[in-house]
Amino acid sequence: MNAFKQRKKEEKHRQAHRQIMKAYDECNDKSSFPIVVSPEVEPVYSIIDLSKAFDIPRERLRDWMVKDFIKPSLPSTSKGTIAIFTKVDAYRVYLFDILVDTGLTRKAAGKVTKGMNLRYGTANWSKWSLR
Repeated sequence: MNAFKQRKKEEKHRQAHRQIMKAYDECNDKSSFPIVVSPEVEPVYSIIDLSKAFDIPRERLRDWMVKDFIKPSLPSTSKGTIAIFTKVDAYRVYLFDILVDTGLTRKAAGKVTKGMNLRYGTANWSKWSLR
């Protein structure tokens, strides 16, 4: 990866971390915060990361997000912020894509993936990876 791309990627990562910590500091009920921040922030992903990992056009992911079929743990709150997905969110997106590809309607696939009660740390995700 060339130096420019590496710097941009590192800056996006720092931006996401700042955004997470700001939202965490503003959260009244820390136990219900959707992203694990202690002892360190869990791995997080952007729409671009998911688009590349799952070979799904970014515009399609944005459309699914706008139509509330998929949901990031920390939505973009204003211009200059990014939607932040956790590993569990990423697997939901991947499952949603598979279900739609196999013929399920987006509405039905959304209900299935939203009904999954998963939280980071409650399942063994080590055997899974983002492509």
